[in-house]
Amino acid sequence: MKIIDLKCAIIGKTPVVRIITDEGISGFGQAEWAKPYLKPFVLFYKPQLLGEDPTNVESVMRKIRRHGGFKPYGSAVSAIEVALWDIAGKAAKLPIYKLLGGKVRDRVLVYNGGIRFPIEGKDSPESFAENTLKMKNLKEGFSIIKQGIAVHGEFASNFKDYFYGDVKWVENNSIVFDDDSKEWQGISQYIPNGGQITERGFNYSNAEGFKALPSLSSEKESELVSQINSYQQTLERCFDKREIHSLCFYLRDLAAIFHSFYNSHPILDKDDNSRNARIAVSLATKAVINDGLGILGIVAPEKM
Repeated sequence: MKIIDLKCAIIGKTPVVRIITDEGISGFGQAEWAKPYLKPFVLFYKPQLLGEDPTNVESVMRKIRRHGGFKPYGSAVSAIEVALWDIAGKAAKLPIYKLLGGKVRDRVLVYNGGIRFPIEGKDSPESFAENTLKMKNLKEGFSIIKQGIAVHGEFASNFKDYFYGDVKWVENNSIVFDDDSKEWQGISQYIPNGGQITERGFNYSNAEGFKALPSLSSEKESELVSQINSYQQTLERCFDKREIHSLCFYLRDLAAIFHSFYNSHPILDKDDNSRNARIAVSLATKAVINDGLGILGIVAPEKM
């Protein structure tokens, strides 16, 4: 079996990949929605795929995966891989999950990322928290909610002077609301020029964002949040005054504060609000440490 063609169609703003073989079997793969610009990135790989055996999925992917470790090529490469597995499954007359090791469970816990509502209110972290609770209270009973923040949310259109530049949107870069009567809104990840965030916007994403977590009230929790919020000031001192050692000391202190917090506060608390708040601040700590170590040229450990 050989690949004789690679096609890509934009259906409802979503790129759909089709790989055609000489035996009449076609494989289909879909990229993430609202990426109509992805078609040329998919077709970029066509010369490298023609003539290959699509059932040798890993062999084919090794030719193109090295190009797909960053946006937007990653989505294109992933959609092509799904199409290859689709062909392999059809040729073997087996569902793809059988080829990948078989079924592990009968039910899968899913999160909500598609049923959205417009943000009510401006310049308020509480507005984002209320919006998340609205999704959590849907009849579907989702226990996990994906809520975009910063450049992957609606901060740019909800917070004045969030980034440098003007907010300009086209219909392709939009959010689909559960209530179709609502007008579409732009999403911040498409802000022009990569969206260079202002200092005010950075502080809003970080320091102000923690104010939406009222459960962080103990002394050790407050100390940890305060340390995280001082990261921007540390970076300014590090770069403006060329005091690289200040970043080293900051990361050392942050790790010590988190260690003390971790040993005195159960992360998986029985109270939902406390548990969610502590998980959030733990992830924020990890993100800051990873970023700081990256600036120092140190590879962060996989488990922290």
